[in-house]
Amino acid sequence: MVDGWAALPEPQRPDFASANVNEPGFAQLVSALRGAGIAVEAGAWSVADAEALAGAGTGGWERILVEVIGEPAARAVPVADAILARLDAVGVTGQRLLHGEGATCWPLVAHAGRLGLATRIGLEDTTMGPDGGPVTDNAALVQLALTVWRGER
Repeated sequence: MVDGWAALPEPQRPDFASANVNEPGFAQLVSALRGAGIAVEAGAWSVADAEALAGAGTGGWERILVEVIGEPAARAVPVADAILARLDAVGVTGQRLLHGEGATCWPLVAHAGRLGLATRIGLEDTTMGPDGGPVTDNAALVQLALTVWRGER
């Protein structure tokens, strides 16, 4: 299916697509995306993913998505730091973006701000604000995330 994107006029193709290192078919997906002229965001969820990304050897990543999922909130920052450190140690280049879901969401938004890294947030990540209260839409999440990222909350 992705191979067919190459035939689309450039304005109809995605600017970039995310491919998670730990998912089956990663190398083939990256090849198809690049063949279609689409930049690749590589998703690294673990130190092992950072190692595998270094082994991919192709470089030229649009961005490295460091995503911490399924960890308790207290482990989000140490896990992210371990992944970031390993990416640097093995020479993987590309802009970094920290991202979490559920309990890891807000600690990683704050950590991204401290490190000056990009982050992202949406209702697919959390429906709760940093204080645990409900959030009704993406606009509210973005406003809260900006406050947390800047260290104002």
